[in-house]
Amino acid sequence: MIGNNIENSTSKNKVTYRNRKAAVLSNVTVDLILSKLKNEFNLYAPAGFDTWQQEVYNHDSGLYQFSPDIFFLILYIDPYDENWTFWEKGQERLKEWLDTIAVLCKKTQGSPIFISSLDIREDIWDTSPQAMAGIRLEEYWIRGLEKLNHIYVMPLKEKVTELGRKDFYSPKMWYLGNSPYSLKGSNAVAELIVRSYFYTAGSRKKCLAVDLDNTLWGGVIGEDGVDGLILSNHKEGARYYDTQKCLKRMKERGVMLAILSKNNLEDVSPVFSHPFMLLKEDDFVGQKINWNPKSQNIQELAAELNIGLDSFVFLDDNPIEREQMKIQCPEVEVVDFPQDTTLLARTVEDAYDRFFKTPYITDEDRDKTEKYQKQRKRNIIQKESASIKDFLQRLEIVAEINLISDQEEARVVQLAGKTNQFNTTTIRYDEKQIEQLRKSSDADLIVARMKDKFGDEGLTAIAVVVYEKEYALIESFIMSCRVMSRQFETVIFHEIVKWIQYTHPEVQKLRAEYKRTAKNKPVENLYEDFGFRVQAEAGRKSEIGHQKFYEVEIKKIKPFVSFYKEVHAFEREKYEKKP
Repeated sequence: MIGNNIENSTSKNKVTYRNRKAAVLSNVTVDLILSKLKNEFNLYAPAGFDTWQQEVYNHDSGLYQFSPDIFFLILYIDPYDENWTFWEKGQERLKEWLDTIAVLCKKTQGSPIFISSLDIREDIWDTSPQAMAGIRLEEYWIRGLEKLNHIYVMPLKEKVTELGRKDFYSPKMWYLGNSPYSLKGSNAVAELIVRSYFYTAGSRKKCLAVDLDNTLWGGVIGEDGVDGLILSNHKEGARYYDTQKCLKRMKERGVMLAILSKNNLEDVSPVFSHPFMLLKEDDFVGQKINWNPKSQNIQELAAELNIGLDSFVFLDDNPIEREQMKIQCPEVEVVDFPQDTTLLARTVEDAYDRFFKTPYITDEDRDKTEKYQKQRKRNIIQKESASIKDFLQRLEIVAEINLISDQEEARVVQLAGKTNQFNTTTIRYDEKQIEQLRKSSDADLIVARMKDKFGDEGLTAIAVVVYEKEYALIESFIMSCRVMSRQFETVIFHEIVKWIQYTHPEVQKLRAEYKRTAKNKPVENLYEDFGFRVQAEAGRKSEIGHQKFYEVEIKKIKPFVSFYKEVHAFEREKYEKKP
């Protein structure tokens, strides 16, 4: 029997993900949770109680007919069930579940699968070693999941601990309808599911702009001086020390940090030598320490970093500054600063979870702050250069262009998910789609890397080319904004043309598309610049959603000579020597 395909309603005032098809599986009734998600996703839930394993094993089940883009599995552990108080019985049950999940992984071909962590409560009346098995079983569960591909853990137990079991669960709901969660618990699980989707969507923020006084330390540096600041690893100052620890971890996970402070620079500089100042000047990608409006400073910072205002999150203790930021720069997410500063570190952790967290951290993420600092050095050279040729030659750029490899899938999903400015169609590819493209004989997923004398930019551009008889369609062309203005897109395009001519000699024409968004104006005329002609248009030119459809004969594309130091593309030595 096919389960419930819950179509979501349309809403003009709320961002939803109804184009994303999600399956919610569970061993208990989750109708209340589903009701809270129906306006967010196009949902599938199996009919009947605890039928998730049958759905997984049955190849013709409604689950596979629905073909979800993302899966969520919520598993309830009855704390009064003796299976969970002894190692052998609990391990047997968990192995059965893990075997089923392994089958799901195999059948879904790379779709993200989120599994709830287990809330196993120990038997408080039995303190014998053989009975205290919960911790071991939870570890066994996590180790089993780690062996599977495309699996992510939803921190359900952590949410239970945060709310408390009495508030999270409802005995009444359990006995009446086999649903263990209270209204508050159901809300929490639904929120976990939405956030988990965000983790895979890739559309995360990039930079956290922070205030200094009463934010990174207690007190006002201009009045109290370095010695008068509240900052230490114990008592009152520990709240700011712990907040800096959270920020330091965020930076190491790819979040850029910036300073927005109304202060004198000469007053602030000595603070970085404070014995308990964990964050140093080189931990920040930029700083605006002056008396200008912070809304002005953040706009200047966005221009310097070449990222949008919607990439920023703002943390400031002053409610007036927060309100002005909301009014002057509504694209910026403003954190609700806690009245009780003992909650400051937790507030920062929550901001990371809401705005920055991702299921995978790439090498590009870890090096992001350093990369953007080097970008400023490039900007200086650009201002000093007499021409674009002079600028590019002084950078000594080396480009590498190849088909995607297994190891690059996570970065490609991330880049496609978060890039808005240089993105011709803004198609968001998930892991499943990337894997399908990589394996397809009718498409190429091309990735490009760049490095210069200042360092390695990493994987910063992707293009999807789909083949159909005598045509090749450039379905997507996506490039990180930080490598714009270096002719990288032109170098990539002309190497793709050579690749198509070598691998698909039957292709006579190239096609391409542009779909207007609120942010991708930099690529509005990209294909015209490459020599394409507009064949058709849809929608009004001045409105978001306007589309242009292009075509060009491949033999009419003019050759291009770059000013790069080196370009390594595919197996260049083969197709350049072809008669």
